[in-house]
Amino acid sequence: MLSVITTPPLGKLLHEFGDIKDLPDDQKVAYKPLLNWLKKKSFKLEANFPDTGEASLQVYFVLQATTAPTEEEVTFLLTLPGIDGAYEKPMEDLPG
Repeated sequence: MLSVITTPPLGKLLHEFGDIKDLPDDQKVAYKPLLNWLKKKSFKLEANFPDTGEASLQVYFVLQATTAPTEEEVTFLLTLPGIDGAYEKPMEDLPG
């Protein structure tokens, strides 16, 4: 599982609107490269703490994908606007 850390402004927007594709057009412009990449790869960012209003937790997401992203895809993700970090979360650290 790939954990993704967004910038605080993007995290707040994603919690407010639910999905990057649902952002208002004026906000979407800043994250267009990320939006296009997620769409092209059929990836989706899902909030780790979907119901939180706590800004410090709104930046944590999981990259949902049918197949694990490659090292090259993760490296590219880290260059996109709105992304502060990404790391592979070991299976033993997952709940359940």
